[in-house]
Amino acid sequence: MRGMSYFGTVDIFIHIRILELLDMLANGVIAGKYCTIDRNELIGDNRVLGWNPVSVPLIRERVNPNPIIIIPFPIDRYSYVVIDGNHRVNYFLTTDESCIKATKLSPQTIAENGLFLSDFDKAVYALLVEVQALARLQSRQYLTAESNMELIQRTFPYTGHILTKWDVFPR
Repeated sequence: MRGMSYFGTVDIFIHIRILELLDMLANGVIAGKYCTIDRNELIGDNRVLGWNPVSVPLIRERVNPNPIIIIPFPIDRYSYVVIDGNHRVNYFLTTDESCIKATKLSPQTIAENGLFLSDFDKAVYALLVEVQALARLQSRQYLTAESNMELIQRTFPYTGHILTKWDVFPR
């Protein structure tokens, strides 16, 4: 996955084994949640999905027809980031279609299946996701001294499970 710029000019790179991921998805070893992403979520002020522009001309016949793959990456203004499909997003934006197909994977799916290139990538990603989840709780004033300690003991360094906003605010 390419880096996304956050915190001004800092690029953050989280390395994921994309070919292994695609193989696992194709063989049913892991499953993601199918969804569609509206054009408005990819551009302008409503943009919630991080993706990288490409500078090469795109030819429809060469664009992969599979859904893009996204994971939560809750930093800056984005909620998700494209880990496979930047060319598809770029091509989609040249069409008049209203939405693009996507497969959404959870942080835990990536972590449990050894898809981070290194333990460092896994730890940095876990930190980014967990800080965002805890910040949401703090901003909504749900945290007390006791609940802070309880939540911290549910985080990745303690449990190996990446605590997400969905763990603290179930759908």
